Amino acid sequence: MIEHKNTLLTLQHIADSSYPIGSFAYSWGLEYAIQKRWINNYQSLLDWANESIEYSYLPLDARSSVKSCHLIQSENINQILNLNEELSAFKPNKNIREASAQTARSFYLITKDVYGIKNLNPLDEYIMNNKYLIQFPIVWGIACYSFNISEMNMVQSLLLSTIKQWAQVVIRILPMKQNEAHMFIANMIKYIEKLTDKLDLNPNIELQSITPGMDIACMGHEYLTSRYFRT
Repeated sequence: MIEHKNTLLTLQHIADSSYPIGSFAYSWGLEYAIQKRWINNYQSLLDWANESIEYSYLPLDARSSVKSCHLIQSENINQILNLNEELSAFKPNKNIREASAQTARSFYLITKDVYGIKNLNPLDEYIMNNKYLIQFPIVWGIACYSFNISEMNMVQSLLLSTIKQWAQVVIRILPMKQNEAHMFIANMIKYIEKLTDKLDLNPNIELQSITPGMDIACMGHEYLTSRYFRT
């Protein structure tokens, strides 16, 4: 176990694309949207990402992380499991829930091995049990609390890691050049800063997600005859 005092450096490590949690094996519906030509150029990608972040990932995934960050402080496992059920209910199908749970397990195992995050120990049996399908944002929030990472940094880094995943998808299958992909990431960073500038981090705010297009894309991915990504 390694203890670090610099929380920013730790955050950069666990949120980095080289961190072996398997998230880059998934496109989260983006591959389907590209194959169906809903996304066919830089602007359509930007529009898709803007709406997905603002109306799903921020009010659903990121806010779930905020809630789990608060709930672990009281070590109320039942409330965390209830939160996980609520978050899971928003996911469009079982494949997406399983993908998020697999990412959570991988993240948990490597982070526990490297940093020894004690706050996740009470959830060990639930994270490793396929029956519960503990979602990645839940584990992310608890881990960030363990590292004393601020809630704002926690939220922004979660959203940025999603954008980085999408950038890798479009480089492979849109296709898009490296400089365009990084321009996409840079533009999305500005958008994330705008969205989170006055974000209310009150953990009592309800979860929500209003992205029917992305939900259809996530559900449709498993029916693609040829696909690069797992979901």
